[in-house]
Amino acid sequence: MAIVDQKERYRRQAALCYELASKMTAAKAASMIRLGDTYCALALNPSPLSTNAFVLTKKHGDPHCKKCGRKMQLTHSLPRTRVLPAMQAFGCDHCGETQIWKGASPSVRSPQRQRNHALAGAGTRYVAVSFRRAGKDFAPGPAIECPDAALAVQRADLMVREDEIAGAIAFSRRSDSTSGEVDDAVVLEVFGAIPEDLDIA
Repeated sequence: MAIVDQKERYRRQAALCYELASKMTAAKAASMIRLGDTYCALALNPSPLSTNAFVLTKKHGDPHCKKCGRKMQLTHSLPRTRVLPAMQAFGCDHCGETQIWKGASPSVRSPQRQRNHALAGAGTRYVAVSFRRAGKDFAPGPAIECPDAALAVQRADLMVREDEIAGAIAFSRRSDSTSGEVDDAVVLEVFGAIPEDLDIA
């Protein structure tokens, strides 16, 4: 069975969304850009718990509905695979609410992967930051963290297409979480007008 790299898949999806958005008018591109931002977030952290997810201490536990407090019934169950964690869906017969139980992901259960993650203390963050006009000065606008340099550049380029955004910059910064050392930021690309005295070092 082939193991799919979800981070790479989400990264490709984000790039496709941004590419499509660049070919749309600014008004029509908003939803596509938001979808791309979601894929970027998933590429950075592919297994966050959703808002309707809950964690039980044991499998087949009985959750209670958040709305009415009644005991929920098991409706679907998926076994754990090499790629996906075990999952169960519970439904409330009274108000129709659904909750998802998600077990530990396979990567969390692998001691070897935990050791590899602990050893990989150094990492590079890629960020697209925008600026709005505030009279003669600038005010910070939205900032989006991306999984790679190309996506950060794409996202910064899309930012300047918004009417209220005067300029945007894509940069990277390398840091080591074990030592606490942070390198100076590296400017990848600048779009539009940004503050002259901007110091991201």
